[in-house]
Amino acid sequence: MRVRRRAKAFKAAVVIAALVGALALFAANLQGNAIRFYTVDQYLAQRDQLGDSFVQVEGQVVPGSIRYDPLALSLSFEIEKRGASIPVFYHGAKPDVLSDGLDVVAEGRAGSDGVFQAKKLIVKCPSRYTSVAQAGAGQGR
Repeated sequence: MRVRRRAKAFKAAVVIAALVGALALFAANLQGNAIRFYTVDQYLAQRDQLGDSFVQVEGQVVPGSIRYDPLALSLSFEIEKRGASIPVFYHGAKPDVLSDGLDVVAEGRAGSDGVFQAKKLIVKCPSRYTSVAQAGAGQGR
């Protein structure tokens, strides 16, 4: 009888240890894959500490800064936030909605030349639709 209890206790301890180990691995992997988010001014203030970490940087496209070569799929522009700006380079097709003044999130890392090397761009497009209340507000009925 005691042997069975010990065997059950041992099996339970092994299962618990395996679960704790799996949770620890999962948590470590999740933390290692987290991408930190910064606005341009926050990013510039912490750029030295970040080194070449993979991050997301958000800011508005500086008017007149967009340069695109469709043959080379080379896109460059500047983004700014609270008076701070950074140059961004992206190799790929230019997003159709990318234009001056729009909010953009660039995901990538700093290049050795100070240019942010984006691997992914997310353009925050203003809504193309107005609500029913807004559409009818200007009409006298």
